[in-house]
Amino acid sequence: NSETLQEVVKNIKAEAHHTSGLCVALALTFIAYLLFHRFVTRHRVLKRYLWWLQPLGPLIVVIVGALMLGNSPHLQSKLMYVGHIPEGMPPARVAITSEMLGRVFPTALGAFVVGDMEAIAIGKGLADKNGYSIDSTQELLAQGVANLVGSFFSCYTATGSFSRSAVNDMVGAKTQLAALISALVVMFTLLFLTSWFFWVPKFALAAIVITSVIPLVDIGSAIQLYKMSKQDFVVWLTAASLVMFLGILQGIAAGAALSLAIVIYETAKPQISILWRIPGTTIYRNIKQESTGTFIPNVF
Repeated sequence: NSETLQEVVKNIKAEAHHTSGLCVALALTFIAYLLFHRFVTRHRVLKRYLWWLQPLGPLIVVIVGALMLGNSPHLQSKLMYVGHIPEGMPPARVAITSEMLGRVFPTALGAFVVGDMEAIAIGKGLADKNGYSIDSTQELLAQGVANLVGSFFSCYTATGSFSRSAVNDMVGAKTQLAALISALVVMFTLLFLTSWFFWVPKFALAAIVITSVIPLVDIGSAIQLYKMSKQDFVVWLTAASLVMFLGILQGIAAGAALSLAIVIYETAKPQISILWRIPGTTIYRNIKQESTGTFIPNVF
């Protein structure tokens, strides 16, 4: 669970000697299949006939991977899989004191800031990609209600997930009905079907996440931002770089601080243009844009 790029590289180097060639080969095969599946089901001609296959790519990968491991003792000894998942829902309880509140508040505040910024960033990215808009206030309200209810069941902090949002987008989800169905399926699985996921290989899950996240790395938007506004590009580059090398909270804080500094600077030093009247007209133009003109006495 590394937060910075250098930690990721360091961990890869430290664990490289544990790399399984078989696992890498199978993972690359599954990634290739998922990319091919996406290409075929979204092809401008073929999608008219194969649109119904679009959301089934990840499911096919999970089923094939589980059948492979479940029926091969040799693979079971060579590859990592999900294993035992406890059945049932955690019991509802309230266990908080004033002492505990003071201890967890700073962490909770940081989690709130990071979670909200992540959710808005992911939401706006998907909104721009698919041509719709989102209401940041509604997003914040939804997260607050979800975390309030989840806190009574020892749930992990709910926020916008980069990987799961990408998976949802990849399979063609359009409305909140997709999230509702996902929640019901997860609940039903926890209650009755956890044993079915025992042999699901982790390389299959990794392949799903990798192929889902790839489209969200949008270099084209960064290039477009550079052409439209150099200042906004600098803010983006600063925040993205610090997120990669220092951590999410530090990157977001630096991006927000830099944006605020730019706004204050532009407010303190607004752009001023000197206009003069084009001879024979009542039209005023910037002296930098019009080579001839006349100033009106006592008019600034």
